[in-house]
Amino acid sequence: VSLDVNPSLEYTINCFDRVLDVAAVNEDAAALLEGMNERDLLYCSVDDALEQTVLALREEGYLTATSANNVVISAYSYNEQHTEQIADRLSERIGSQSDLSVYAVSVSKDEVKSAHSLGTTAGKLHMIERLDTVWGEEDISSAEDWIDQPMRRILRETELQEKALKLGEKGESPADDKQPQTPGNDKNEKDEKEEKSEKDGDRNRPEPDDGQTDAGEQPDAAQGGQPGQNGHTP
Repeated sequence: VSLDVNPSLEYTINCFDRVLDVAAVNEDAAALLEGMNERDLLYCSVDDALEQTVLALREEGYLTATSANNVVISAYSYNEQHTEQIADRLSERIGSQSDLSVYAVSVSKDEVKSAHSLGTTAGKLHMIERLDTVWGEEDISSAEDWIDQPMRRILRETELQEKALKLGEKGESPADDKQPQTPGNDKNEKDEKEEKSEKDGDRNRPEPDDGQTDAGEQPDAAQGGQPGQNGHTP
Protein backbone atom coordinates (compact mmCIF):
# COMPACT_ATOMS: atom_id res chain seq x y z
CA VAL A 1 0.00 0.00 0.00
CA SER A 2 1.28 3.49 -0.80
CA LEU A 3 0.20 6.93 0.37
CA ASP A 4 1.14 10.16 -1.42
CA VAL A 5 0.61 13.80 -0.53
CA ASN A 6 4.03 15.18 -1.14
CA PRO A 7 5.64 12.79 1.28
CA SER A 8 5.40 9.37 -0.35
CA LEU A 9 5.32 6.27 1.84
CA GLU A 10 4.91 2.55 1.28
CA TYR A 11 3.49 0.01 3.70
CA THR A 12 4.32 -3.69 3.32
CA ILE A 13 1.45 -5.75 4.67
CA ASN A 14 0.72 -9.43 5.23
CA CYS A 15 -2.31 -11.44 4.14
CA PHE A 16 -4.21 -10.13 7.16
CA ASP A 17 -3.51 -6.52 6.11
CA ARG A 18 -1.18 -5.97 9.05
CA VAL A 19 1.81 -3.66 8.55
CA LEU A 20 5.18 -5.42 8.45
CA ASP A 21 7.29 -2.47 7.29
CA VAL A 22 7.01 1.23 6.46
CA ALA A 23 9.38 2.84 3.96
CA ALA A 24 9.97 6.47 3.01
CA VAL A 25 10.06 6.90 -0.77
CA ASN A 26 11.25 10.51 -0.83
CA GLU A 27 13.04 12.97 1.46
CA ASP A 28 9.84 14.54 2.79
CA ALA A 29 8.62 11.10 3.85
CA ALA A 30 11.93 10.34 5.56
CA ALA A 31 11.66 13.54 7.60
CA LEU A 32 8.05 12.71 8.43
CA LEU A 33 8.93 9.23 9.69
CA GLU A 34 11.71 10.64 11.86
CA GLY A 35 9.07 12.54 13.78
CA MET A 36 6.85 9.48 14.18
CA ASN A 37 7.26 6.34 16.21
CA GLU A 38 7.49 3.71 13.49
CA ARG A 39 6.97 0.95 16.01
CA ASP A 40 3.44 2.25 16.54
CA LEU A 41 2.74 1.49 12.89
CA LEU A 42 4.10 -2.04 12.85
CA TYR A 43 1.69 -4.98 13.20
CA CYS A 44 -1.34 -2.70 13.35
CA SER A 45 -3.92 -2.73 10.56
CA VAL A 46 -2.95 -0.80 7.46
CA ASP A 47 -6.13 1.23 7.97
CA ASP A 48 -4.91 2.45 11.37
CA ALA A 49 -1.38 3.01 10.03
CA LEU A 50 -2.64 5.30 7.28
CA GLU A 51 -4.84 7.18 9.70
CA GLN A 52 -1.87 7.78 12.01
CA THR A 53 0.17 8.94 9.02
CA VAL A 54 -2.53 11.40 7.99
CA LEU A 55 -2.52 12.81 11.53
CA ALA A 56 1.26 13.30 11.30
CA LEU A 57 0.84 14.98 7.92
CA ARG A 58 -1.57 17.44 9.50
CA GLU A 59 0.81 18.16 12.37
CA GLU A 60 3.65 18.83 9.93
CA GLY A 61 1.52 21.19 7.82
CA TYR A 62 1.18 19.06 4.70
CA LEU A 63 -2.59 18.99 5.12
CA THR A 64 -4.17 22.30 6.06
CA ALA A 65 -7.60 23.89 6.18
CA THR A 66 -6.59 26.60 3.68
CA SER A 67 -5.56 24.44 0.72
CA ALA A 68 -6.70 21.49 -1.35
CA ASN A 69 -5.84 18.34 0.56
CA ASN A 70 -5.29 15.64 -2.01
CA VAL A 71 -4.33 12.16 -0.86
CA VAL A 72 -3.51 9.33 -3.27
CA ILE A 73 -3.63 5.74 -2.07
CA SER A 74 -2.65 2.69 -4.10
CA ALA A 75 -3.03 -0.96 -3.21
CA TYR A 76 -1.59 -4.19 -4.58
CA SER A 77 -2.18 -7.65 -3.13
CA TYR A 78 -2.00 -11.35 -3.98
CA ASN A 79 -5.22 -11.25 -6.03
CA GLU A 80 -7.30 -8.65 -7.78
CA GLN A 81 -10.32 -8.99 -5.52
CA HIS A 82 -8.33 -8.46 -2.35
CA THR A 83 -6.52 -5.53 -3.96
CA GLU A 84 -9.80 -3.79 -4.76
CA GLN A 85 -11.13 -4.49 -1.28
CA ILE A 86 -8.11 -2.80 0.30
CA ALA A 87 -8.34 0.23 -2.00
CA ASP A 88 -12.09 0.65 -1.41
CA ARG A 89 -11.78 0.21 2.34
CA LEU A 90 -8.93 2.71 2.69
CA SER A 91 -10.71 5.19 0.43
CA GLU A 92 -13.76 5.06 2.68
CA ARG A 93 -11.74 5.18 5.90
CA ILE A 94 -9.46 8.10 5.01
CA GLY A 95 -12.10 9.80 2.88
CA SER A 96 -14.39 10.04 5.90
CA GLN A 97 -12.33 13.09 6.88
CA SER A 98 -14.36 15.74 5.14
CA ASP A 99 -11.48 18.05 4.22
CA LEU A 100 -9.60 15.36 2.29
CA SER A 101 -9.98 14.45 -1.38
CA VAL A 102 -8.92 10.82 -1.62
CA TYR A 103 -7.98 9.04 -4.83
CA ALA A 104 -7.63 5.30 -4.23
CA VAL A 105 -6.45 3.04 -7.05
CA SER A 106 -5.77 -0.66 -7.48
CA VAL A 107 -2.44 -1.39 -9.15
CA SER A 108 -0.64 -4.44 -10.52
CA LYS A 109 2.69 -5.98 -9.63
CA ASP A 110 4.18 -4.64 -12.87
CA GLU A 111 3.03 -1.12 -12.01
CA VAL A 112 4.72 -1.39 -8.62
CA LYS A 113 7.96 -2.53 -10.28
CA SER A 114 7.82 0.31 -12.82
CA ALA A 115 7.29 2.84 -10.05
CA HIS A 116 10.19 1.49 -8.02
CA SER A 117 12.47 1.71 -11.06
CA LEU A 118 11.66 5.45 -11.21
CA GLY A 119 12.06 5.95 -7.47
CA THR A 120 8.40 6.64 -6.73
CA THR A 121 5.21 4.91 -5.64
CA ALA A 122 2.72 3.06 -7.83
CA GLY A 123 0.01 5.53 -6.82
CA LYS A 124 1.98 8.57 -7.93
CA LEU A 125 3.09 6.94 -11.17
CA HIS A 126 -0.54 5.98 -11.87
CA MET A 127 -1.59 9.63 -11.57
CA ILE A 128 1.30 10.83 -13.74
CA GLU A 129 0.33 8.33 -16.44
CA ARG A 130 -3.25 9.50 -16.18
CA LEU A 131 -2.07 13.06 -16.82
CA ASP A 132 -0.05 11.86 -19.81
CA THR A 133 -3.15 10.11 -21.19
CA VAL A 134 -5.23 13.27 -20.85
CA TRP A 135 -2.61 15.27 -22.71
CA GLY A 136 -2.46 12.68 -25.46
CA GLU A 137 0.88 14.00 -26.71
CA GLU A 138 4.08 12.01 -26.41
CA ASP A 139 6.53 14.89 -26.55
CA ILE A 140 5.21 17.22 -23.84
CA SER A 141 7.03 15.69 -20.90
CA SER A 142 8.02 12.39 -19.37
CA ALA A 143 7.19 10.71 -16.07
CA GLU A 144 10.59 11.73 -14.70
CA ASP A 145 9.64 15.40 -15.11
CA TRP A 146 6.79 14.98 -12.63
CA ILE A 147 8.24 12.55 -10.06
CA ASP A 148 9.36 15.33 -7.69
CA GLN A 149 6.22 17.43 -8.11
CA PRO A 150 3.64 17.52 -5.27
CA MET A 151 0.53 15.43 -5.85
CA ARG A 152 -1.50 18.63 -5.60
CA ARG A 153 0.08 20.01 -8.75
CA ILE A 154 -0.20 16.75 -10.70
CA LEU A 155 -3.90 16.43 -9.87
CA ARG A 156 -4.61 20.10 -10.56
CA GLU A 157 -2.94 19.89 -13.97
CA THR A 158 -4.92 16.74 -14.75
CA GLU A 159 -8.20 18.44 -13.85
CA LEU A 160 -7.35 21.47 -16.00
CA GLN A 161 -6.52 19.30 -19.00
CA GLU A 162 -9.67 17.19 -18.59
CA LYS A 163 -11.74 20.37 -18.47
CA ALA A 164 -9.96 21.76 -21.54
CA LEU A 165 -10.58 18.48 -23.36
CA LYS A 166 -14.30 18.63 -22.61
CA LEU A 167 -14.48 22.23 -23.83
CA GLY A 168 -12.72 21.21 -27.02
CA GLU A 169 -15.24 18.45 -27.64
CA LYS A 170 -18.01 21.04 -27.39
CA GLY A 171 -16.30 23.27 -29.94
CA GLU A 172 -15.17 25.82 -27.38
CA SER A 173 -11.65 27.15 -27.04
CA PRO A 174 -9.92 26.32 -23.75
CA ALA A 175 -8.34 29.21 -21.86
CA ASP A 176 -4.63 29.84 -22.32
CA ASP A 177 -3.83 28.72 -18.78
CA LYS A 178 -5.32 25.33 -19.58
CA GLN A 179 -2.49 24.54 -21.99
CA PRO A 180 -0.14 21.80 -20.74
CA GLN A 181 3.05 22.98 -19.11
CA THR A 182 6.18 20.96 -18.39
CA PRO A 183 7.47 21.56 -14.85
CA GLY A 184 10.09 24.33 -14.82
CA ASN A 185 9.24 25.56 -18.33
CA ASP A 186 6.14 27.70 -17.72
CA LYS A 187 5.80 30.63 -20.13
CA ASN A 188 5.33 34.17 -18.88
CA GLU A 189 2.11 34.81 -20.74
CA LYS A 190 1.45 38.05 -18.86
CA ASP A 191 4.55 39.76 -20.30
CA GLU A 192 3.67 38.54 -23.80
CA LYS A 193 0.13 39.91 -23.52
CA GLU A 194 1.38 43.27 -22.19
CA GLU A 195 3.90 43.53 -25.03
CA LYS A 196 1.21 42.74 -27.60
CA SER A 197 -1.12 45.30 -25.98
CA GLU A 198 1.56 48.01 -26.25
CA LYS A 199 2.16 47.19 -29.92
CA ASP A 200 -1.56 47.27 -30.67
CA GLY A 201 -1.85 50.59 -28.87
CA ASP A 202 0.94 52.11 -30.99
CA ARG A 203 -0.67 50.79 -34.16
CA ASN A 204 -4.10 52.26 -33.29
CA ARG A 205 -2.88 55.64 -32.00
CA PRO A 206 -4.04 58.42 -34.45
CA GLU A 207 -1.39 60.46 -36.28
CA PRO A 208 -1.41 64.17 -35.36
CA ASP A 209 -3.45 66.31 -37.78
CA ASP A 210 -1.49 68.99 -39.68
CA GLY A 211 -4.05 71.52 -38.58
CA GLN A 212 -3.76 70.78 -34.89
CA THR A 213 -1.86 73.13 -32.60
CA ASP A 214 1.02 71.42 -30.82
CA ALA A 215 1.09 71.54 -27.05
CA GLY A 216 2.85 74.63 -25.75
CA GLU A 217 2.33 76.63 -29.00
CA GLN A 218 0.72 80.04 -28.56
CA PRO A 219 -2.56 80.71 -30.40
CA ASP A 220 -2.48 82.99 -33.44
CA ALA A 221 -3.25 86.58 -32.48
CA ALA A 222 -5.73 86.90 -35.38
CA GLN A 223 -7.74 84.04 -33.90
CA GLY A 224 -7.99 85.74 -30.52
CA GLY A 225 -7.73 82.48 -28.67
CA GLN A 226 -10.87 81.17 -30.35
CA PRO A 227 -11.12 77.59 -31.69
CA GLY A 228 -9.16 77.10 -34.89
CA GLN A 229 -10.44 75.75 -38.19
CA ASN A 230 -10.04 72.20 -37.06
CA GLY A 231 -12.18 72.76 -33.96
CA HIS A 232 -9.37 72.42 -31.39
CA THR A 233 -8.80 75.00 -28.71
CA PRO A 234 -5.07 75.66 -28.25
